[in-house]
Amino acid sequence: MRLLFTLIPCLLLFTSCKRPQNGPTNQQDSRAVSFELLDIEEAKKAIQTDTKEDYFENVRPLEMSIQMGKELTDDTDLVQLKKDYIKYLKEDVDSFSNEDIALLQLVEDSINVLLKDVNPKWMKKDIFLVKLKAKAYGEGVFYTRDNGIFIPYNELDKGSVGALLSVFLHEIYHIMSRYNEDFRRASYGLIGFKAVEGRLDFPPALDKRILLNPDGVNMGYAITLKTDNPEDKPIQAIPAIHTNSPNYNPNKPSFFSYIQFDLFQINPAKTGYMVQISDEKGVMESPDIPDLYYPSFFDQIYDNTQYIIHPDEIMADNFMFATFAQNGLKAIDFSEKGSQLIDSFQNLIFVE
Repeated sequence: MRLLFTLIPCLLLFTSCKRPQNGPTNQQDSRAVSFELLDIEEAKKAIQTDTKEDYFENVRPLEMSIQMGKELTDDTDLVQLKKDYIKYLKEDVDSFSNEDIALLQLVEDSINVLLKDVNPKWMKKDIFLVKLKAKAYGEGVFYTRDNGIFIPYNELDKGSVGALLSVFLHEIYHIMSRYNEDFRRASYGLIGFKAVEGRLDFPPALDKRILLNPDGVNMGYAITLKTDNPEDKPIQAIPAIHTNSPNYNPNKPSFFSYIQFDLFQINPAKTGYMVQISDEKGVMESPDIPDLYYPSFFDQIYDNTQYIIHPDEIMADNFMFATFAQNGLKAIDFSEKGSQLIDSFQNLIFVE
């Protein structure tokens, strides 16, 4: 999930790069990405389909109820709840206007200028676009599913190519990561994350409150944390978002008002790893990581972004920054370590 933000007004200069109307085939094939705008019926199918990360097999009842604005009860039919949720999502798609189409053509052209040097082995070229009424997550929230980018209507209504470029780059990283495990592991490795071998199990009290990030459904990537005291043992931890409320509350209609982010320690178990919480009886779903370990987390992920709920989000922002840097555009002033991360990521992403 990504809220749109604007970084570089001068990116508007890319809007002058028009797509060749009758260019040669090889010129078209050389483009890094190609957008397909889905109509209503196609969008209804796309929004309920996740072939890569199994969102619909993993989404919790509480999250579905929060998105729909309905309270869960003890007699809630969970099978019917999911059917209602799918119907709700299908009702959230919209059709693109002629103005939307013209705007997104300019965005596509600009994105292809920015990504002209990306290593083609990392790319997922074909990307579909869906317009949203923005009911489930709210206005301004973009997300991806499979090789699609889901766009809130209000951001298209604003009509700014420059404003859309940064968030499109961010979302394109999610698609690249999803379709290329080597790329995902290499980019995650730049910030200290490694894949968890085996199953990741959550205690029931936490499991029911887990919120899925549609841009990073798989939470099975851990980071090793240390303290300054050599006598303290290193621990492994995962970032996770969960609800700060046990049920939907009509006084909190915004989905984002329910989100709580924490690091959770994981320990080896028979089938893989068990996520630890402070109360083993399951009354509280709070993490149980001493504060002394947190500096190690921030030292490894650097300070280029505050969007740290998942390694895919951290690296999606850094992909955006690295792409700007590759094109001679300075987004923000990075720290020395942050600049080193951008340099390392550029070396991974782009061909010389």
